[in-house]
Amino acid sequence: MALVVPGPDAGGAPVHRPLAFLIDGRVLSAAESLIGVVEGERLGALVGGPTAGTNGGMDPFDVAGGHTLRWTGMDVRKKDGSPHHGVGIKPTRPGQPAPSPE
Repeated sequence: MALVVPGPDAGGAPVHRPLAFLIDGRVLSAAESLIGVVEGERLGALVGGPTAGTNGGMDPFDVAGGHTLRWTGMDVRKKDGSPHHGVGIKPTRPGQPAPSPE
């Protein structure tokens, strides 16, 4: 898949650019749903590390002492039917962020 952007001038031909999505364990919830669509539809490269694998609606339950238990009762699956929970989405191009210059 490629991003189509207008050409260099108003009458120019569209320019196709490949898409890449940066992912790692901080991708969860709605962001993980979006990346699941990207993975399932093969919309671009997934660069980085695996996502959290924790997508699904949260069910809170308040217990004694002011504590709250949270869990999901959903069985979230990928487009191909494989499990999502505890697995997440693996990158197509694994990588680590470069250290920040100090």
